[in-house]
Amino acid sequence: MKIRNGFVSNSSSSSFIISSKNDGKKSIEVRTDYTFFDEEDLKEYYIDDYGFTEDDFKKAKEDKKSDYNKALKEIKKGNKISFVSIPWSEDTDKQISDITAIKTNKIIGEM
Repeated sequence: MKIRNGFVSNSSSSSFIISSKNDGKKSIEVRTDYTFFDEEDLKEYYIDDYGFTEDDFKKAKEDKKSDYNKALKEIKKGNKISFVSIPWSEDTDKQISDITAIKTNKIIGEM
């Protein structure tokens, strides 16, 4: 039996929301599914992928713990937001450690 410590997921991959320094590049040091540089891009993603309405955005902005609100705050600080999926394997924890070892990267949510 395998026991996994650290981030736990019921799927075959783990997905994270990463805030990092906005260097204009679309990826960070691992496979990046989506990268957002501004509020409009982030908002468009939430409309297209999650079906967000104006009411949903209002609720998300009021909920300080919502992933949308966290991502929006990081963008307003001048950072970029990357959604990253890491397939589960024996080295998943190492990949996560590699992401956070870079001082300008910060995991702000798990999807």
